[in-house]
Amino acid sequence: MSSNTSGNLKICGYTGEEFYYQICDSANIIHTCKQIKKHYNGELKLLTFLPFYHIFGLVAVYIWFTFFSRTLVFLKDNDPKTIVNTIKKHQITHIFSVPLFWETIYKTAKNTISSRGEKTYKKFIKGLKLYNFLSRSSILSGLFSRIAFKEIRENLFGDSIEFLISGGGAISKDVLLFFNAIGYHLANGYGATEIGITSVELTSKPKTLLSGSVGHPFQSLEYKINENGELLVKGKSTAHSIYIDGESKKVSNDDWYNTHDISICKKGRFFI
Repeated sequence: MSSNTSGNLKICGYTGEEFYYQICDSANIIHTCKQIKKHYNGELKLLTFLPFYHIFGLVAVYIWFTFFSRTLVFLKDNDPKTIVNTIKKHQITHIFSVPLFWETIYKTAKNTISSRGEKTYKKFIKGLKLYNFLSRSSILSGLFSRIAFKEIRENLFGDSIEFLISGGGAISKDVLLFFNAIGYHLANGYGATEIGITSVELTSKPKTLLSGSVGHPFQSLEYKINENGELLVKGKSTAHSIYIDGESKKVSNDDWYNTHDISICKKGRFFI
């Protein structure tokens, strides 16, 4: 089912075979990206923030994690204090959510730091700029973030976070810089109700993470950009039928689906 960000109601039909290819894609993800499978104190726990009725929550949260037999942690409610306390108490390692979630946390953290005085805020901004400069080196930027932003991590989610994903809309580079600078690996992903999750930035290079790239399409999928700059997607894991306002439309996996999202490709990486 479509999320609250859609203008009209959509329900998409997926076969078992199409879900099979999405699970195959997740296997390829953990072979490509070592960071995404990192455990904390021997455990890997995902916060179930995304709803299971939407394709992102159903696939990224439920199907991928239950297939690999990992722990799902449910929230009592969506109050900000509940979210922060749950993450710390249960030592959450993974969180997947929409840009609004990350932007809200970023703005709150920035306001909190600003309230401590101009000197503290300037020191924080200087730290972000220095991390951005050091991001060309994974080792130097990693050492700097662990030391310089330790207090911010302790006051935010703690040290258990291993991998964060933003998807379902555009995210600002300021937000990507903040989370990656303080030591939380935040990657940008892409997908839609009609095509499922189709890519996520899997690099270990901080500079690429900060660029806003959504990476390459997963192995079961293809991307191309049409003459209007719109991203087209096709593959074995996309929906085979779409119901819009009660009307059914059959879709072939061999057809290119026009996302109508403006995209560019730089050195094989896609930007929305």
